[in-house]
Amino acid sequence: MDNNQGAEAGRKILILRSAPSWLFQKALENILADNNNPIVDVYCPKSTSGQLKSDKRLRNVIDDHWEGFFSRSNITTHLVKKLADEKYDLVVILYNDVFGENYGALRRLAVKIGAKSVVSFNINMTWSKLNGAGTIRRFFLPRKWAYNIMVVFFSAEIIVTTFVYWSSHRFRRLFSIPTALPQKHKK
Repeated sequence: MDNNQGAEAGRKILILRSAPSWLFQKALENILADNNNPIVDVYCPKSTSGQLKSDKRLRNVIDDHWEGFFSRSNITTHLVKKLADEKYDLVVILYNDVFGENYGALRRLAVKIGAKSVVSFNINMTWSKLNGAGTIRRFFLPRKWAYNIMVVFFSAEIIVTTFVYWSSHRFRRLFSIPTALPQKHKK
């Protein structure tokens, strides 16, 4: 984590656990190493809340009946108020990829909470500061969509090139003027 993000005593930190447990453990180790006695809460799926409740490093484990993938429908006014009342200094979103594709709902929740700072910790164990409005309002085209669009354009290019070659060859034969006139056969 950046040096400017840590070192406050009693800093309240919320981790949005949406990635494998090994990534969560790495993020938690970094947070504990870079902050002076932080107060760490975790918002996680119901399936992982049981194992996290026994971790003494965590003050509070919140599951709020979140199951499966986190979506916009999980963001309720009750949840936002509950988390906003805690007045977190830092919200950490764990990305199970590099760019945070399909994490828009968690970014939206992090901004609605009103924390002083929102950061992500990705699968490469890289910290990134997220700008509130920029992460929500920007058009986010996942890489797999871009790849699929490129494949469609490439396929179309092959089809068009083949058609143009075939039709030009065909038209050349139709409209070509023979260079030598046919000879009449003599008997």
